[in-house]
Amino acid sequence: MSFKRLPIGPSGGFSIGVHEVTQSQDESVMGANPSSFKGANNPVENVSWDDAVAFCAKLSALPAEVAAGRVYRLPTEAESEYACRAGTTTGYSFGDDAQDLGEYAWFSDNSGNTTHGVGEKLPNGWGLYDMHGNVWEWCSDAEGSPRVYRGGSWDDDAASCRTAYRGTVDPLSLNYSYGFHLALSSPSGKSPEAEQGKLSRGCCGQYEDTSGQLPNQAVSTGVATPATMCFHAFPELFQNVETI
Repeated sequence: MSFKRLPIGPSGGFSIGVHEVTQSQDESVMGANPSSFKGANNPVENVSWDDAVAFCAKLSALPAEVAAGRVYRLPTEAESEYACRAGTTTGYSFGDDAQDLGEYAWFSDNSGNTTHGVGEKLPNGWGLYDMHGNVWEWCSDAEGSPRVYRGGSWDDDAASCRTAYRGTVDPLSLNYSYGFHLALSSPSGKSPEAEQGKLSRGCCGQYEDTSGQLPNQAVSTGVATPATMCFHAFPELFQNVETI
């Protein structure tokens, strides 16, 4: 797995995984595969928010990761939308036309009622895959219950896969459409943008809080700044490491 660093302003930024965490990666850390749809390169699913946080903690505690000063976590909700938008202000990262979603995402119209291998669809403008569809992705920043998830899944319609769409659920909930991306922090465990005050809930526009109801259209008014991306080194634990 690899990460891309997404700058925010002249300094600061954060790193996020190019792909969703796969079943083989999750099992290599946690020792078991909880997924309903088995496939080594498919995204891990059937994981609760607590499960995803436990994965981040266990990965961060590995000797190689401690020595390298790498701390893994779930992206915040603001980071998740910023990364998904890739500099756009449209309903999806590729535009407003839902007819194009099948080129970028596995969702209810094309998934065949299952997850698929990560990275099989087109990436967004910043080279990040499955930011729409395949599995919902847990976010880190809400406290207590409920927790936020983003991105839509193989089991959801096009409207639920819009960039601004969000859902909330109990952190202990398990579902065969819940997975996660990884973000990479400084050794303090805080995101660089949080430490420097460079990213907040309002940075990407107005969020759609669906409260369990499907909205009629996306609400998105903010402008995310396009940026030049670079690969960030990935831990030795995983294969196919990309370093620039």
